[in-house]
Amino acid sequence: MRETTMKNDTKRDGDTWILVAGGTVSPAFIRRVFDEAKPPVILIGVDRGTVKILDAGLIPSRAVGDFDSVSREEWERICAQKIHVEKLIPEKDDTDTEHALRYALAERPRRILCLGCTGTRLDQTLSSIGLLKQAADEGVEAFILDENNRVRVVRDSCTLHKKEAFGKYVSVLPYGDRLEHLYMKGFKYPAEDVSTDFSVSLTVSNELSAKVGEIRCDGYCIVIESKD
Repeated sequence: MRETTMKNDTKRDGDTWILVAGGTVSPAFIRRVFDEAKPPVILIGVDRGTVKILDAGLIPSRAVGDFDSVSREEWERICAQKIHVEKLIPEKDDTDTEHALRYALAERPRRILCLGCTGTRLDQTLSSIGLLKQAADEGVEAFILDENNRVRVVRDSCTLHKKEAFGKYVSVLPYGDRLEHLYMKGFKYPAEDVSTDFSVSLTVSNELSAKVGEIRCDGYCIVIESKD
C-alpha cells in the first residue's frame, strides 16, 4: 500500500487535502484522484470512507468519525493499519464530514477535494455542499467530486478554464434564498445582471464557449460542472 504521512502539529501551506467520506465512491476513483493530485497530498478518511481508502490500496494519514457505520471487521481492519484515529461520539452537533473539513481548514491547505460526499443520501449530499461555504470564507479552494460532478461554493467570483473543464455543463445555483446580480462571460448563454432564486432553472446547464469563463455574483453561489 502507498502511505501518506503528516505531522499533526505542522501546517503545510500548499498541500492538497483529500477527504473521503462514506458516500458513493469507487476505489478506482479514489486512486485516480489521489494519483492526479498535485503533491504533497494529505489523505483523510471520514468514518466509513476510511475503509474505502484502504480498498483503494492507500493508507490515510488520519481517520475521523464516530464509525457507527462500519462493521466490527472493518473497524479491526482500520485499527490494524495503526492509523491515527480521532473517534467522535455519535451524539454531536456536527457531521463527521464537517468535523474533518474544519480540521483540514485549520491546517491552511492549498486545496481540498471531498470524495464520497454524494450518493443515495440527499440530506448528506446537500449538507456537504453547504459546508463548502466554510472553505470559501477561509479563501481555500474546495470541491466535492464524484464521477460526474465537480461542485464548489463561490464567494463573489471565479474563473473557469476550458482546458481544465471537468464536464460539458456548468450550472450556477443560489446559495440560500436568492442569487443576486449574476454575470457570466465566456458562456454559451451569458448572463448580465441576472437575479433569480432556487424555484426556477434559468441558470442550469450552461456551457463554456470561450477558453476562459468568468462568473460573478453578489455574495455566494454554487457552481456545478457536470458530465452526462
